[in-house]
Amino acid sequence: MIRPKITEANFQEFFWDYITQNYGHLISDYRNECPYNLDLDNDELEWKQILTWFSYDRKDHNGMTILDKFVDQYIDDKRLATKILQMTSLFFDTFLITRSADANNIMMLRSITNRKEYAVETAGLNNHIYQKDRYFMGRIHPWREDGTHKIIGIASVSQDRNEELERENHTPTT
Repeated sequence: MIRPKITEANFQEFFWDYITQNYGHLISDYRNECPYNLDLDNDELEWKQILTWFSYDRKDHNGMTILDKFVDQYIDDKRLATKILQMTSLFFDTFLITRSADANNIMMLRSITNRKEYAVETAGLNNHIYQKDRYFMGRIHPWREDGTHKIIGIASVSQDRNEELERENHTPTT
C-alpha cells in the first residue's frame, strides 16, 4: 500500500486521522488523568483540551507521546520530523500580548513567569482577540527555525490579568 507524502502543510490532518483510528476509543478513559483545565462549559473545547494533552504531552510506559509514535512510523524527512517533534516541548503560561497579531498571524508575547519575549504564530482564527495589552493564557511550542512559537490547544484571552479569563474567549487552535 502506498502511503501519501506527509508534509508540514498536511501532517496535522494525517495526525488527527492516526489518533482517531488508533487511540480514539481510549482517549475518554484518560479524562481524569488530564492535568489541563477542563472547566470549559463546552464539550467540544473540553474534548480538544484532553486531545491536546493525550497527543502531545502524555507519555506512555516507554516515555513516548502519541506524536513520537506517529513521527517514527510515518515521517521519513528528518528535518520535518525534528520540526514536528518540537510540538512535544509545549508549555503553559500566562503572557502579556506586547504586539497584536499581524497579517502573518504573528503576535509578540511576554511570559509572566520568566519575562521572556516570544514571537507566536496564531492559527489565524479569531485574531481580533489577540490585541496588545491583553493577557493570553495557553500553551505554545517552538515551531519555526527563527524561534517563532505556535499556539496549541485551548487558549484564553483577557482584558485584565486579574479578571477571570472570559469563557467566550476560549479559542481552539489545534
